[in-house]
Amino acid sequence: METTLIYFSVKAMSATYILYKVWMFIFSPKVYKFWDNQLRYMRMARIRLWKSRKKRMVEKARKARYRARLDKAEAWIAQAENDILKVGHEKKTETQPNPLD
Repeated sequence: METTLIYFSVKAMSATYILYKVWMFIFSPKVYKFWDNQLRYMRMARIRLWKSRKKRMVEKARKARYRARLDKAEAWIAQAENDILKVGHEKKTETQPNPLD
C-alpha cells in the first residue's frame, strides 16, 4: 500500500512538473515572439493573396467584356448576313417572269 502511494505521488509530481514546464514554454517570451512572427508572415501572405486575387478578377472582368463585345459583333454580322440573304431572295422572286403570262 505504501509503495503504491509513493508510486502514484511520484507520478503526480512528475506530471505536475512536466505540465509546469510545458506551461512555461507555451507562455515564454520566445514563443510569443515566434507566434508574433508567424502572425506577421500570415498577414503579409493574406495581403499578397488578396492583391493577386484582385488582379485576377480585374483581368477576368476585362476578358469577359472583350468576349461580350466580340459576341455582340458576331451576332450583328450574322443578323446583317441574314438581312442581305432575305433581301436578295426577295429580289430574285420579284424579277422572275410569271410562267402564266
